[in-house]
Formats: sequence, C-alpha cells, structure tokens
Amino acid sequence: MERHDHGRFPGAAAILITGFIVNETRAAQPILPLRLLMNRQRSGAYAARMLFLGGMAGFWFFTTQFLQGVLGYRPLTAGLAWPSFQPPCSILPPRYWCRG
Repeated sequence: MERHDHGRFPGAAAILITGFIVNETRAAQPILPLRLLMNRQRSGAYAARMLFLGGMAGFWFFTTQFLQGVLGYRPLTAGLAWPSFQPPCSILPPRYWCRG
C-alpha cells in the first residue's frame, strides 16, 4: 500500500488565503471587501455557513460511498437513491415547512 503525503496542502491553503487577503486589501474594487468581516454577526454567519456547507459536502460524499460500497448499489442506482436521504426542508420552499 502506498503512503501519500498530504502535509503540503494545509501550507498551500494558508499561502493562498494570505495572498487573497493581501490582494483584496490592495484592490480598488475587491471581490470581498474586508470591511464586511468587521461586523461580528456577519462574520459569525459566514463561519456558520462555511461549517454547514463543509459538513453537507462530507455527507453527500460519504452517503454515496455508503450506498455503493456497503449496500452494493451501482453508481446510477446510488445517484437515483440519494435524494431520498434529503430532508424535505432542503427541497421545499420555507413557506411549506416553516410556520411562524
């Protein structure tokens, strides 16, 4: 079994994020104005969204792996079975499931 060294990727990510921040501070019209991150509520919302979407991406990936590897589904069958794992609230507009 081969050993893969993925230790360089966190360092590359840190360099890319630093470069992005430096570029955004110097740009006349930045993609993400850094003054938006000074608001504590907005920064918290951005962090919560990042964590939620990161968790959902992992859920999507591992659910398809489970369907194919453990349950023995073929790729097409797993793709067709996957939406049954979605909660209705992610498909329907909020007015159908949110009362208040």
